Amino acid sequence: MERKKATQQHLEDFTGKRFSDNEQIKQLTELIDALSCRDLLYVLTAVSASRAHDWTVNEALKGNRSHEPSVVDQRLFHLIDGMFFDGFPEVEFVELAPLQPFALNRVLTDISAKNVVSALRRSEVNADISTALFRLAFEKLRAANLEGNFRMAGHTRVTRSMSFDDQSKFLPHFRMFGQLSVGRETEAINPEFGNKELQLLAAHLAGEVAVLDRMSADPRFALKGITIELGNVAFMSELIEKQLVDPEEINKKTIDPNYDPFTSFNLTWPREMPLSSPDLLRTIQDTGITRGLSAVRKFIAILEQDYPDLLSRITFQLNRVAGAGYYKTICYHITGLDEQGEKIPLADGGSTKWGKIATNGNKKVYTVSSGIGTELLAQYFIRK
Repeated sequence: MERKKATQQHLEDFTGKRFSDNEQIKQLTELIDALSCRDLLYVLTAVSASRAHDWTVNEALKGNRSHEPSVVDQRLFHLIDGMFFDGFPEVEFVELAPLQPFALNRVLTDISAKNVVSALRRSEVNADISTALFRLAFEKLRAANLEGNFRMAGHTRVTRSMSFDDQSKFLPHFRMFGQLSVGRETEAINPEFGNKELQLLAAHLAGEVAVLDRMSADPRFALKGITIELGNVAFMSELIEKQLVDPEEINKKTIDPNYDPFTSFNLTWPREMPLSSPDLLRTIQDTGITRGLSAVRKFIAILEQDYPDLLSRITFQLNRVAGAGYYKTICYHITGLDEQGEKIPLADGGSTKWGKIATNGNKKVYTVSSGIGTELLAQYFIRK
């Protein structure tokens, strides 16, 4: 996109033409695009200072949903901290900064900047614990000349700028536990589906399941149990290329947990199967899907060897679309069950392309990320 028209185009996408076509607005966006980043910082800082000087006490105290504190007692997060610290003694935990470098989430995940709270001084408010951890872990990997692998974790509050109504269960800010592993494959194998990457993904999943299982057995928690689902977003990419599904509809409905592209596009394949089913791989092959099949086969083999008790607990979703564009291939989802049997989403994880992006195309550099929504965990699964 031509730089001098970039702000105008993004403004139109955000507000529509009725606002962006205003002639004064057009002139303003042209002036903004002509400024260097440093000069724009000076202008925006001065604007903020000017507006802050004119703000009244009532305006400053009023606030909105983004400014409201968590409804969870802070002592409950302390309990959760201890469970995770004990559950991952070999992982390096870090206390993340509330701000991250500007555009971190867009360059890694291609997430819209409209969903991130931008800040001054080349920063944005921390919106994703995984990308924040990746930046730190990748620095360690780069300092080690891309040798070995690094695994980090944290428990922090993140902020999103999407607009939700007052009845929505989605929160503008919430606590998350996250894990991030980054390293480089050294084996002479297809680097897109490397063994080390899948081994670490299995370790992320197994470690989080173990902590949640301990919570289920702890009388302080009202967590009746968990369900585990595995998917492969590469499958959906292939279906899009074969024009069997519509990418525009998927992009619109991917956050809807009840959306089923197979039903929407009259595909008669099984939606899900037990991961331990001997017919799973053949069923996938019968659909004509080939992309990511090797990763599924290897992941099953890793679970059989390292976590055999976990294999029988996992359901494979052939129709998973959530995380497309964020994850690369294999990804998982964990749902918690309360004592009334209600399902509440708790965790998500998978392999990403961030290592490849950060190294300008090195396919052997892998990244595995995962996170647990501890805000929901504390709000719905700890006895008060």
